[in-house]
Amino acid sequence: MALQAARWYTVFTLKDVGGNTFRRTYEQSAPADYAAALASQSALATDFAAISNCVIVKAATFQEYEEDTTFLGTAEGENQALLTVGLEDKPLDSATINIPAPIDDIFVGTSGPNRNVVKDPGDSTELAAFLANFDSEALFFISDGEQMDGFKKGKRIHKKSLAG
Repeated sequence: MALQAARWYTVFTLKDVGGNTFRRTYEQSAPADYAAALASQSALATDFAAISNCVIVKAATFQEYEEDTTFLGTAEGENQALLTVGLEDKPLDSATINIPAPIDDIFVGTSGPNRNVVKDPGDSTELAAFLANFDSEALFFISDGEQMDGFKKGKRIHKKSLAG
């Protein structure tokens, strides 16, 4: 998969006098880099504040990435790996991470009952590398600002889709 940088977006989260929240997303035309995108965000925020009584309580600017071809994968996203992981500082709690269209290499077997069992990360470098992104002091949170504390189990599931 070769992702290429595509469009830049700025998102404002706004609040009104009643405490209602609104989100507005604006596509940027073509900033040269992140610094230029942030400068555009700042300019838009100033101009927006001049014409709206809502207050910008949060602003984010990000770049979207897209696949560089029309080829959209090699498997169905309805087939997923459901990973159950522990949560740091909450030994009795767990969280789940879904992987759409998982590769066969993260499962114990290619046929029979083991086809539906996810390997331990110690037996799969791809799975270990992915989960390391959510581990203690890693780059990403699982949800609600929580980080992972170990892999518990995983299985293959099928999620219903109305997309066809």
